[in-house]
Amino acid sequence: IFSAVAGALCLVAVIYGITAMNSEALAAEKNAPNSLVVEVTGQQWVWSFKYPDLGIESHELNLPIGKPVKFIVKSVDVNHSFWPVQLGVKADANPVSVVQINTTPNKIGKLDVKCAELCGLYHAYMETEGFVMSEGDFNNWVLEHGGKTA
Repeated sequence: IFSAVAGALCLVAVIYGITAMNSEALAAEKNAPNSLVVEVTGQQWVWSFKYPDLGIESHELNLPIGKPVKFIVKSVDVNHSFWPVQLGVKADANPVSVVQINTTPNKIGKLDVKCAELCGLYHAYMETEGFVMSEGDFNNWVLEHGGKTA
């Protein structure tokens, strides 16, 4: 009886988890046409961020609150793993493929961007920061970096 109850509880937990993940993925896909595109490139031992629609590049990841974001993640040398900790997403950055992940920042504050894949001697120093900010502050940041706002 104990095994049957434990098995049933595990099955319920797995079904719940899959359902929750799929609903988040569907919501992200629904918002994809309105997303801010950020091309993320990992290179020993630095992250760079290109905002193609805004015409800017940076080594800081800055995002407006409440706007869906589509990260297009790649590497130019070895395997890395893009991990903006506070956003709760993570994606492998490989030199032979491009990975896409979607999220929507929902809390203003600092972002810690780390590499979560051992990528060489200075892996521990492959960190940068950024911020989730109000739309007005984000637009000011874009203009200060020579970009154009929507």
